[in-house]
Amino acid sequence: MLEIVHNKHPALHTIAPCVVDQDISDLLESMKSIVEKENALGIAAPQLGVSLRIIYVVTNAYIGFIINPEIDTLKSKTVKSKAEGCLSYPGKRKTMKRNIKCSVTGLNENNEPIVFTATKMDAF
Repeated sequence: MLEIVHNKHPALHTIAPCVVDQDISDLLESMKSIVEKENALGIAAPQLGVSLRIIYVVTNAYIGFIINPEIDTLKSKTVKSKAEGCLSYPGKRKTMKRNIKCSVTGLNENNEPIVFTATKMDAF
């Protein structure tokens, strides 16, 4: 099982490449397990030290993996949210600006296309 890396890890500071043919089954298992254990809203592969474009999210709009996600803000306005935490920055919280609405596309863990619209706090 992989563990969460913290703020100075290089994977957190570089643009992750797309998933192509990698075997990611153990990574996906670790990501889901950590989100459940930490009661978190999501996690990205770089937070486990793996530089790949994979996220696991728990939102009202969608619960599951998004591989090679693409996010379109739909030209929405931003709104200040409440202070948010991050598993890779334990004990720190920061007020973030969030889109009111966004469209998310990608693939699920079965390589099937996903498309959904997220709103309010679910928006990325």
